[in-house]
Amino acid sequence: MLPLIPSAVDGEIDFNETPESSRSSEMARTTPEVYDPADFPWSKGFEDAYPTIREELKGIAEERFLPYPGALAPRERWNVYPLFYPGKVVEKAVASCPVTTSLARSIPGVQMAAFSWLKPGTHIAPHKGFAKALLRSHLAIEVPEGDVAIRVGASHIHWNAGTYYVFDDTYEHEAWNRTEEERVILMVDFLRPWRWRTSVLGHFNQRYCKRNKVKAIYQELFEANQEEAAKYGVTDAKDLMEKGD
Repeated sequence: MLPLIPSAVDGEIDFNETPESSRSSEMARTTPEVYDPADFPWSKGFEDAYPTIREELKGIAEERFLPYPGALAPRERWNVYPLFYPGKVVEKAVASCPVTTSLARSIPGVQMAAFSWLKPGTHIAPHKGFAKALLRSHLAIEVPEGDVAIRVGASHIHWNAGTYYVFDDTYEHEAWNRTEEERVILMVDFLRPWRWRTSVLGHFNQRYCKRNKVKAIYQELFEANQEEAAKYGVTDAKDLMEKGD
């Protein structure tokens, strides 16, 4: 988990606002909000591995999740457990979730993978993703019965445990858990495949330019998580901050 859903403006992160350029907003109106997971050949692998991924999740102590920084949700109500992002592998997290990590890293152009834990009665405020070059996927793991869902633009996803979803998070989106139980998903970002490129130039831009920007953004986000972990006394999470490859 790095949701990680910050915005990026000139390489800076704003954890509360996520404005898109007018050009990106225009592109957002010409691409789907939610995609058919069957169009992504790795989706079945995630769904087939759902029982194993769920068992790996169960092995992670609650205190090892990091509070998501910013004001999109109340403190410690939306927490993340990052596995990797560009240029960084969280060694102890990867060691505890080998199947999850292997599947995520098999996705072409994968950028990050993280578990996202939304506690009961929590709402993640409307916001937008930072890069049209990316698509976001969710594998629903722990989904209580009741009003728990995500809105992406005009579309709504009501998660079903063991189901894989793909959407464009540059559309305004928000999530909520209006139940009395936890909701946990695996969140994986990957570069937009060629068939859904926004333009030929944009496709090559995402391959050769966006990747470095995405890396810098995730690094800044991870540092913010580190600060959050220390601030809120989540000392056991500090050993997640080891250097990877």
